[in-house]
Amino acid sequence: MMGTVKAMAGQTLIDLAIQASGSLEALFDIALLNGISITDELTIGQIYKLTEVVDDSVVNNLYPLKPASALFDISDQSEGIDYWAIEKDFIVN
Repeated sequence: MMGTVKAMAGQTLIDLAIQASGSLEALFDIALLNGISITDELTIGQIYKLTEVVDDSVVNNLYPLKPASALFDISDQSEGIDYWAIEKDFIVN
């Protein structure tokens, strides 16, 4: 184990693998190390154990960026084009 990272909003395990190791090769190792599935949603603020860095150049070029590719639930949104539905909010002829 090389370290830990705190999950941020919108991050997936894939994001953490790339951010921390620079490669998807670490994805399965990080999942096993933390006892989670590669498809599990991460808990914001939870600390996850990491494996060794696979590609320093990716990690160094990403810093200070933190990838966050998870989809957000917009069901609590009540306005905006993302919320409007065809044939519900618009008249279709």
